[in-house]
Amino acid sequence: MALNGCHFPEIKTSLFFSSLPDAISESHPRLIEDARARKLASDLKKCTYYETCATYGLNVERVFQDGKFF
Repeated sequence: MALNGCHFPEIKTSLFFSSLPDAISESHPRLIEDARARKLASDLKKCTYYETCATYGLNVERVFQDGKFF
């Protein structure tokens, strides 16, 4: 795999990519838009994307449950 001219060995494990929107506000805007994060996860192939929120419990349990199977 090549990324910005660097070469990495093939990834043998699955990755999780999680977005944490808990602190998003006008003074602390989202730095990476959801569509861009989803595209990155897709481009990495063996990567699952979750948007999580500990405050509301959004996908928190799912990340841990799905992680057991990887």
